[in-house]
Amino acid sequence: MSSPSETAPCPPAPLPPLSVAPLSVELAALSDLGMRRLNNQDSVTVVQEADLRCSRGHFLMVADGMGAHAAGELASKMAVDFVPLAYRKALDLSPPAALRKAVHDANDAIYAKGQSSPDLHGMGTTCSCLALLDRWALVAHVGDSRVYRLRGSTWEQLTFDHSLVWEMAAANQTTADKIPACIPKNVITRSLGPHPKVNVDLEGPHTMEPGDVFLLCSDGLSGVVEDELIGAIVGAMPPNEAAQSLVDLANLRGGPDNISIVIARVGEPAPSSLGEAATTVAQAATAVIQPWVWTVGAVCLAGLMWFSSKDLTLGVFASGLGLAAAMFIGMMQRHRWDLPDGPTSLGGPYGNGPYRQWTCAAGEAATAALLKVVDELGALESSALDADYLSGVDWEPFHAERKHADAARANGNHAECLAGYSAAIRALMGQVRNRSSAATVVAR
Repeated sequence: MSSPSETAPCPPAPLPPLSVAPLSVELAALSDLGMRRLNNQDSVTVVQEADLRCSRGHFLMVADGMGAHAAGELASKMAVDFVPLAYRKALDLSPPAALRKAVHDANDAIYAKGQSSPDLHGMGTTCSCLALLDRWALVAHVGDSRVYRLRGSTWEQLTFDHSLVWEMAAANQTTADKIPACIPKNVITRSLGPHPKVNVDLEGPHTMEPGDVFLLCSDGLSGVVEDELIGAIVGAMPPNEAAQSLVDLANLRGGPDNISIVIARVGEPAPSSLGEAATTVAQAATAVIQPWVWTVGAVCLAGLMWFSSKDLTLGVFASGLGLAAAMFIGMMQRHRWDLPDGPTSLGGPYGNGPYRQWTCAAGEAATAALLKVVDELGALESSALDADYLSGVDWEPFHAERKHADAARANGNHAECLAGYSAAIRALMGQVRNRSSAATVVAR
């Protein structure tokens, strides 16, 4: 395990090419107070383009603030407001350079705000950003919030935790789980705001394919729910259901911190875009071939036809050679766009990710973990606690979802079972979410 070092900014470059057809992306974002905090110092943002082929694509971000009073809340809010705006405005820079510069500029703004008042001094925030650019994904990262990717059954952590535990593991060339338990896991070594300068990790570009799922989260999730279980839930249901299920699960595990999640599921190109794909590629190819190439080609073709009619061999040879040269130059100009394989303006690779990897699927281990939670929730129905705190709760949706999940498990359909147990948890937690006294009992 090694921490990525910051490389020189990318020079300005042409915008990425248009792919054959834009991939569809389904997005969900959720931020929750948790069970033990008085205010939410996390912030999330999702900026979605109408078409992934636009120069800056979709932008997703999670920030986990830190600082006394409301300082952490302010720092994370400044980060999610500042970074996407600065990134999208820097059109003179390539996407990687614009992304890194936006995070640096956000650090400048947060640091200046922290210096303006004793109450705000030292305020900071983590910053994990994901830019989805056509068929490529770029990550910018500071702190211990995380970015993951699920591809098939492989769950990968794309970011390095800037924490004392991870830095010690990197220094000793081992893994974080080998560091003694006495070392606190919540001490971070890098964040936006406390210092005038910050080192920003840039990761990628990572390929993006239909079926991929990306997840950004604060440590209110990753510090409470096992990585393999997170990946299994993300892969078994739509993003909005997965996000709520993970928040509910983290709260049932005690909810010691704010919980923030952004999920992006990549799908096939939208049906409406497929009919336009051939025209789009042809227009892109035509646009990048310089006009003088078309002119020379047309003149050579006309010369070839005229010399052929006059039986002038030398003229035919010269015109044919000129036409071939024009066609070759045109093909070179067209292929500079690398249609449809990928942008030449992203450079890289950046960073050393992925940093951890698991084989992750909706199997017996994941369903057993959720079944334990469901069993514990079901036991509350007949307990003495029900009379005091859970009276009026409608248990029928919970039992219906559980029955469906049990049947799926008996048939060996673990993905459907996992989705069913998650739905049972959401059915109950949805009723008690706004009842603080009941939620406190459930969390215990």
